Amino acid sequence: MANIKGASFIQQENSMHHLLKAFGVSRHFNRDDRLTHSEELAKKRRMYIKDFIENATDQKLSGKLNTHMGDYKVVKDFLLKRITHMCKKTSGDYVSGISSMFTGLVLKNISISDDGFQAIEDVRALVKEMPEEEFRTGRFIINTKQVLNRLFDKNFESGVLGQIQKETGFRISEAYKFVENPEKYLVGNTIVGLIGKSRHMYGEKKISNDLIQKLSGVEKLPTQHTYSRHLKFATLDDEAIPHDWRVTYAKAEFDKRIAKGMSRNQALREVSIQINHFRIEMTEYYLLRA
Repeated sequence: MANIKGASFIQQENSMHHLLKAFGVSRHFNRDDRLTHSEELAKKRRMYIKDFIENATDQKLSGKLNTHMGDYKVVKDFLLKRITHMCKKTSGDYVSGISSMFTGLVLKNISISDDGFQAIEDVRALVKEMPEEEFRTGRFIINTKQVLNRLFDKNFESGVLGQIQKETGFRISEAYKFVENPEKYLVGNTIVGLIGKSRHMYGEKKISNDLIQKLSGVEKLPTQHTYSRHLKFATLDDEAIPHDWRVTYAKAEFDKRIAKGMSRNQALREVSIQINHFRIEMTEYYLLRA
């Protein structure tokens, strides 16, 4: 396997275009050659390569681009940065486009470590879990105490749901499950045995005595639609959704650990356990949205 020809990134960019270009070449015998058979695909790949070079330059990287394409951290950080403001479909298309281009280079005898492809697959898995709406940052709920006060003023039960999400990081469906039958899960002031997404059980979660007292006053829960409407009112944000509590919890827990001197990876691992994530990449996604 070889390196991309060229001393500078610009020279290597031209080499990659030349390696992949296959205008007018029939794909009859090899439909999966991952080469560039059309001007439309060539335009996309010019964009991909320029994006990667821009990121490499920003990171003050040098040398061969294919070496950086095989670096897990470089590739993952690059892709996460690129999809920050993309919707789910666009993110998926972008990640797939990068994967196809990398594969094409390998098939043309360019050396790219498997670590780069693993980073692509990890980000692809992350994209699959993204919600369908447009990616929006600023989902961290500011002044949570004021927001909760407004929620309780609007509707007591909505306030209880909001406080549960704030203290536990539960998804809204999980918060409802708990409020509907707290006796099933409460041992003292600790929630035990609550099953979350994908049938994965949460670890023990302590809640405040204040919240426990409020649970006894719950009568009729609002619908999730009504609760969402109440949250928009309380946050003064028409785009607020219940899942924002979960993002807020993740960021607060992460920041708390970093402030204590914990490494970023360890903080991500611990917060992922707290919010019942199988992969730290999903927790990283939450932090990007915060």
